[in-house]
Amino acid sequence: MEIKRGSTVVMRGFKKGNLYMLQGSTSSISESVSVAEKNIPDLTYLWHMRLGHMSERGMMILSRQQLLGNHTVKELRFCEHCVFGKQHRIKFPKAQHSTKSTLDYIHSDCWGPSQVPSLGGGRYFLSIIDDYSRMTWIFITKHKNQAFKCFKEWKILMEKQTSKRVKRLRTDNGLEFCSKEFNDYCKAEGIARQYTVRNTPQQNGVAERMNRTLLERARCLLSNAGLSRSFWAEAVSTTCYLINRSPSTIIDCKTPIEVWSNKPANYSLLRVFGCNAYYHVNEGKLEPRSKKGLFMGYGDGVKGYRIWSPAERKVILSRDVIFDESHLFYPSLEFTVSGKNQKILKQVEDGKTSGSILDEEKSEDFNEESQQQQFRVDDSDPSSPQGSSLQTQYDTEAYQKPKRISNPPVRYGFEDMMAYALHVAEEVDTTEPATYKEAMDHAEADKWILAMKEEMESLQKNQTWKLVKFPKGRHVVGRKWIFKRKLGIPGVEPLRYKARLVAKGFS
Repeated sequence: MEIKRGSTVVMRGFKKGNLYMLQGSTSSISESVSVAEKNIPDLTYLWHMRLGHMSERGMMILSRQQLLGNHTVKELRFCEHCVFGKQHRIKFPKAQHSTKSTLDYIHSDCWGPSQVPSLGGGRYFLSIIDDYSRMTWIFITKHKNQAFKCFKEWKILMEKQTSKRVKRLRTDNGLEFCSKEFNDYCKAEGIARQYTVRNTPQQNGVAERMNRTLLERARCLLSNAGLSRSFWAEAVSTTCYLINRSPSTIIDCKTPIEVWSNKPANYSLLRVFGCNAYYHVNEGKLEPRSKKGLFMGYGDGVKGYRIWSPAERKVILSRDVIFDESHLFYPSLEFTVSGKNQKILKQVEDGKTSGSILDEEKSEDFNEESQQQQFRVDDSDPSSPQGSSLQTQYDTEAYQKPKRISNPPVRYGFEDMMAYALHVAEEVDTTEPATYKEAMDHAEADKWILAMKEEMESLQKNQTWKLVKFPKGRHVVGRKWIFKRKLGIPGVEPLRYKARLVAKGFS
């Protein structure tokens, strides 16, 4: 018996009794697989799929070890599935630009918002870096849209001082840099703009790295001085001042101020940020001639130091200052004893200023008995009466049986509520001007001017007032502008800018 496929004999057999016996042998798995492989022209791609889309290099290693049978891996053809599953971002090459003079190439970026406002209410800072000298300037702002105003003022000042012109400006695609006002100004001044690609901050690496350095060193200054985060603007400004006087490998280990001005930096006036500073005052013949504050940095454009005055709650400038930097190196320790355990309660700085300006850390609550067990470690002689009594008190209390302390439930304090309020205010910030001056400085000042014009026309049309001569003995009622942005309904009602002139009845 023969079984054929066309003219090809597939099987042969013979009859034995009532059964047919087929002639042949059983094929192995490898042989059956090889038969299947004969029908596929691209065996490299077949093995590529079998191995879970292994790379061509990995397949070549297996092929050299004779682990893929007798198959030799060839060039792998394009695999779209590998593109969908493995595509990653292309490595960023090093910048290929070169500058020959200052102001040829400028980098800029805006950082913020800060969760905690600065002493002046700032939440952002604008950094400007000269590529040739790596000289850096920063500007603390309340809103991002103030970046254009700061850049314009900086450009005019630098060009007047150096008799050179800004030629190129690299920024990201933030709205503060891409506004029509900013673009029109750069076109009028002949400044070539260079932007980064969306979600690619690496293309503005000089400014981004500088912001990171500013924040890293500012955090170190705040930590070393023990100041709260509300002093971040002072710390960043001082950091910028010091970076301009620090060697940089990009400019052959010179300092930015040296390359910018061709003069070496003067380090004799540097002081430790946050140290005690006593500034001269002259408030009366019998009054003290000095007040105590904290050193906050260096004056800009003046030969003086910036001092935070706790009494006046503001930063003042003074050139007659005596510094005490030693208290940051030799703090005295205060301990508390409870049974056999000793816990460090806090570090007390010599001449500590008002606690309202320092970072108040939460500590455990102690009852009246445990508070009486606190004592200060000093350099007194243990043999003296004072030292002996202190040592005796310590030995006696150390062996007393500790009592269970019942702490009251933890409740949110005023600082927690304020931090939450500031966080919510930051999230729902509407950026609506609160005063007439803010409206004129706003990025949308032209729209607010048009809204005020419409309000004045409406008041005149409705005859809201009548001009009369000012009567004697009368008091004039004040007035103010209220600015609101009406969002409207998308696709139905457009965005509107409303301005209202109201009287101050309380005046």
